[in-house]
Amino acid sequence: MRILPEHGGYHWVFNDSVRMKVPAHLMPSGVPPEIVRRAFDQATTTPGTFSATVLPTQNCQLACPFCIQNVTVPREGARADRVSSARMVPELASQTADYIRRRSIRSGVTNTRLMLFGGEPLLALDACQTLLNEVVADSALIWTNGVLLDSRRLDILAESGLDTVYVSFDGGPESHDQTRRMITGRGTYDTIVRNILTGALRHPQMRWVIRTSAMPSTMTGQSRLLEDLSALPAGDRVAAYVIGLVDDIGIGFDDVAEVSGGAGVELADQIIELNRRALELGFTVSPRTDLANCPFCSDPDFGITVDADGTLYSCWQTAGRSEMAVGTVVDGVNHQAAESNWVRCDFNVRPHADPGAVQRFWDRIDQDVLDTTQELHGD
Repeated sequence: MRILPEHGGYHWVFNDSVRMKVPAHLMPSGVPPEIVRRAFDQATTTPGTFSATVLPTQNCQLACPFCIQNVTVPREGARADRVSSARMVPELASQTADYIRRRSIRSGVTNTRLMLFGGEPLLALDACQTLLNEVVADSALIWTNGVLLDSRRLDILAESGLDTVYVSFDGGPESHDQTRRMITGRGTYDTIVRNILTGALRHPQMRWVIRTSAMPSTMTGQSRLLEDLSALPAGDRVAAYVIGLVDDIGIGFDDVAEVSGGAGVELADQIIELNRRALELGFTVSPRTDLANCPFCSDPDFGITVDADGTLYSCWQTAGRSEMAVGTVVDGVNHQAAESNWVRCDFNVRPHADPGAVQRFWDRIDQDVLDTTQELHGD
């Protein structure tokens, strides 16, 4: 739980969907009364959803230098080494869907959330379609680089139950095409923007989440990205904007943003301005969710990750690394392996700064998100 100052009171933030506004007179010393804290905790600590991440493939047609699936930093023009070359076939996708359904029932939850991840999951479209059709999730999303998200593929996914598309960018066209190039070296920005805008017209109820990377090399073009996608909301708040830090996860990536000192203040100011512009254009912008509350990996009873060969892992950041496996879709979770191998998001990330500085950085940004949203929408 996070407590952020608010005009006349405080914002309490638990996750993306659970928030409270607390008047200042209830917290005269800035500390919430115990009865309010207990009520808030009781309302937010019982998971109601089983969350499954499936990687139909870890292959990708891009070679982003910071990618978690890159074992080594790719040389100029060279294909990145991948953790796993397996591709999920429809038969295994059916087994995976059955496993997810059974786990959901066993967990006693009321909802199931399915995330299709990668690599680039659209390289295994048949497996994605099978999973969507057979899991029958209450919420189904795909995280894609967007290059292959043409009308044909999106139609198939939407008809199979997909409701949310996450698309990754590295700022505007200049910086994006430097890092998210095809193996051949061709840029991808224009193709991705075209696919998104066309897809939004064909499927007006589809929710779009634009996730752009905050790195020193990407900040100058971020506003161009927002303007290029400004048609997305179209009068209905179906598009979200997320700008997040990129980490070094042990592969030597060094284009990492500073979040402390003067550089951190400057970056926070830039992100605040971008968030405000996104809100003005009609995007939704939410406070950063603490990764300790990640629904996919925070609790072994309510989340799991499945790699393309059917091996189970706690998190997409370990998928494909056999020494971190916790079971298979055939045999289920090996609880002895889970005790030693269950990790959460960013377990191997090199810190941007000390924890206090990182928290202050995000608190400042998120307080402005909540204040600006309240001013614009009365939320």
